Amino acid sequence: MAAAESVRPFNVTGEPISRAAFASYIYAIAGRPRPGGPIPFSDVSADAPQAEAIAWLFYSDVARGWEDPLGPPAFRPNQPMTRESLVIMMKRIRELGLHD
Repeated sequence: MAAAESVRPFNVTGEPISRAAFASYIYAIAGRPRPGGPIPFSDVSADAPQAEAIAWLFYSDVARGWEDPLGPPAFRPNQPMTRESLVIMMKRIRELGLHD
């Protein structure tokens, strides 16, 4: 994946990175494109700092969230990225062409 010059490393402390922070990082690398629609997740408000990044991941089919039979899916922005989520999202990002 090519790193944008204006994007700082997202984690230099060794602490887990949140799903919201990962979304912001990938969104910045992609050039901050328009999301394609409103935020689709029940647990991310439209005025959240990472709302556009998270919406873009959804509309780009990079992140689908967790289905909720009673309403919109959840993104779980404050949970740490798991290896499973990282691999799935990176595979989908590669399919978008956001890599070296």
